[in-house]
Amino acid sequence: IGTCFKEQARPNVLDEYRSEILHNEDDGEGMGEMVRVEERYQVGENDAIALEDESGRIRLAGTNICVERLVTGISIAVLGTLNDKGELEVVDFIGPGFPKKDLEQIEPPQSNKESCKKILLLSGLLDTGLSQNTPIDTKFTLLCDWLAGSIHSSPNLVSSISSCYIAGDLGGDLGSALERTNTSLLSTKGLKSSSNGHNARNFTQSKDSSSQQLRDADIALARLSALLPVILIPGQHEPTNISLPQQPLHPLLLPNASRYDTFHTTTNPHESMLDDSFFIVGHAGQPIIDMLQHANYSSDATAALDTRIFPGGDCICRDRKGDGPDDHFLAALEDTLYYRHLAPTAPDSLSSYPFAGSDPFVLDNDQPVPTVLFSGGASYFATSLATRQSDPSCGNTRIVALPSFAQTGIAIIVDLDTLQVEQLSFASTT
Repeated sequence: IGTCFKEQARPNVLDEYRSEILHNEDDGEGMGEMVRVEERYQVGENDAIALEDESGRIRLAGTNICVERLVTGISIAVLGTLNDKGELEVVDFIGPGFPKKDLEQIEPPQSNKESCKKILLLSGLLDTGLSQNTPIDTKFTLLCDWLAGSIHSSPNLVSSISSCYIAGDLGGDLGSALERTNTSLLSTKGLKSSSNGHNARNFTQSKDSSSQQLRDADIALARLSALLPVILIPGQHEPTNISLPQQPLHPLLLPNASRYDTFHTTTNPHESMLDDSFFIVGHAGQPIIDMLQHANYSSDATAALDTRIFPGGDCICRDRKGDGPDDHFLAALEDTLYYRHLAPTAPDSLSSYPFAGSDPFVLDNDQPVPTVLFSGGASYFATSLATRQSDPSCGNTRIVALPSFAQTGIAIIVDLDTLQVEQLSFASTT
């Protein structure tokens, strides 16, 4: 039993630094962009998995170990023998498995329940190309009209939605926009007005453009919070810390939305107990995106399979469906539940705060079974139901991969009682 470490080609820090310097010199500015993550990590044929604990590290070998799908940071139990090279020839391996309820937590099924509780899941709320001329996206307007009952729909469905979870990426690169504003402000401090006022005009235009993105997001969230409770999970491009767990957005950045008691900003990843019965877990998608840079999910053609069986045979994901040509994002999200770690590659390749005593991304046994596990940042919608074949009453988890609402117009409703999923489309036709 140990923790996996994936031996693969690593980025050269000096090359990254040199690329950043060259990028700054080409732009003639003091700020440059780091090399994109997908350009820095590539899955190769020479990748290998080593199992490590306090005593040391040993490389795993054989055809029974799935090197392509394993990543650094997950815990597994391995059965095997040593070969002539000093490697552990794997006979079989197994992960922690899906979380399950204790016997005292198992409740009898309630099939004839009159009222049901649902949640609305979104990601990428607004379009990245917002401007003062088009402050609110058409898809978002249709969503608000539907929630308000202006568009013909089932009134029982709308009234049963208890809250809305937004998984990151409000609209545009809000963090960089705020950073550009602050940098411009610092660079113009103490400057005297030039004869033509050129510097002053550039600063004013830059400040207005970046501030407009925040105002658009604030107005949209305020409009949504007037209709139902909103839980905002920050994403990669929001004005907060980049390291996981990301802290909630400051209320002063969203003054209009913060006036509503129904508006709540939270951390990324997010965990909450709804009505003392439903454990909701979700994040903006950075852990899954980083996993896909280290793992190759193309080797197993599972996109057409309705059921996916995990090592050990007891844990399965059924009712798998989606809009895209493959299931890579969904499969990686399912793996995080199977290995009970929301961000296994942190802090190895995914920036995270260095916790000494415990890992906040681990799904412990003393926690409830997640009712819903969702992630933003997906290219298209996909979902599955995680369960155990031996005892389904131990608890099921609905897994949802969320695409950008601004790009696809897709919103997801999850029935917390039945774990059924309903896909809504607010895409405007031209």
